[in-house]
Amino acid sequence: MILVVRTLKTILLSLFIISCSNLQQEQTLGALEVSEIQSGLNSKKAELRDCFNLNNFSGPEVIDLSFIINGEGNVQDLGVKSQGKQLNKKSENCFISTLKNLKYSKPHGGGIVKVRQPMSFQSNL
Repeated sequence: MILVVRTLKTILLSLFIISCSNLQQEQTLGALEVSEIQSGLNSKKAELRDCFNLNNFSGPEVIDLSFIINGEGNVQDLGVKSQGKQLNKKSENCFISTLKNLKYSKPHGGGIVKVRQPMSFQSNL
């Protein structure tokens, strides 16, 4: 009876470890020059400003842009968040669709590049 319980515990523990290891996939981190990432964002600065102006903010605001550059240089897993007031959905979707169109060179060393870039905007109101 004790042997059966120990065997069952071992099997359950093994299944748990296998399940957890499948959940966490290792990601290889690549590298891009900071200047290349900033250049890409600067090329979209007017469009990003237009996205910001879809809100009725008065005064300056800092927007956190986050995304991943995949192994092919495409932007994915986009996130946009205001450090102060909440962005409206139309503005948030505008930021995401603008950033999604960015294209970078393939990261050095393969893998992905995680980007978080705060940007300051001043309302036209």
